[in-house]
Amino acid sequence: MTFVNQSALLAAGFPARPDFGENITFIVVGFVFVMCVLIALSLVTSAIGAGFVRAEKRKAAQQAAAAPAPVASAPAAKTSSGPFDAHGVPEHIPALIAAAVHVTLKGKRHRIRGVRVAQGGRWAQEGRRDIFSSHRVR
Repeated sequence: MTFVNQSALLAAGFPARPDFGENITFIVVGFVFVMCVLIALSLVTSAIGAGFVRAEKRKAAQQAAAAPAPVASAPAAKTSSGPFDAHGVPEHIPALIAAAVHVTLKGKRHRIRGVRVAQGGRWAQEGRRDIFSSHRVR
């Protein structure tokens, strides 16, 4: 069968002037077909993802079985980093700030006396002020 004959057979099943009910039926059947295809694609991709997760777990279990058991040691004592912990700032933040200041000052001597978490909405307020001041009022 040629393409013309196939399309003629397909078109023979549809009326030349469909009424409202036939149009709605055609739209609903098309929508249901598209949704079924999307659900099937979703299930296939979920199954593929589950396969990858299962393979990763199997690989991790094999690596854990091959690795020697860790030797138990005494827990390390937590060291205090001075005034930085008093205000609830994580320990890595002062190091990041010190590195940024060092780069900005190009190696000049500096001292960071303390770091603390800002209270209130001052950061948001400053951001709004900065945005509004960058626009020209007409």
